[in-house]
Amino acid sequence: MEADSKKQFGVAEPDYYNYLNMHGCYKVDDTDDAADYEDTMAAMATMDMGAEEQSDVLQIVSGILHLGNIMFREEGSETSVVEADERNWTITFMQKF
Repeated sequence: MEADSKKQFGVAEPDYYNYLNMHGCYKVDDTDDAADYEDTMAAMATMDMGAEEQSDVLQIVSGILHLGNIMFREEGSETSVVEADERNWTITFMQKF
């Protein structure tokens, strides 16, 4: 993924995302993530997905990864509030979608 696309979708390193950092394994032997990304983009083009639809798919995936970083804490017996930590920019980022 190019740098401008990473910025557009708010893509960070894998260890930033709670969904991806649970096991500390970010690299699989004989797997080329960049090639897999290009294959995925080519497959979407093959299915006649235009640039806007491809962007929508990437926004959804990015959004799911960012939503996984939102932390909640219990406040009272029936409510939860979002934890205030360094990852709360996720909420601001998600508002763009």
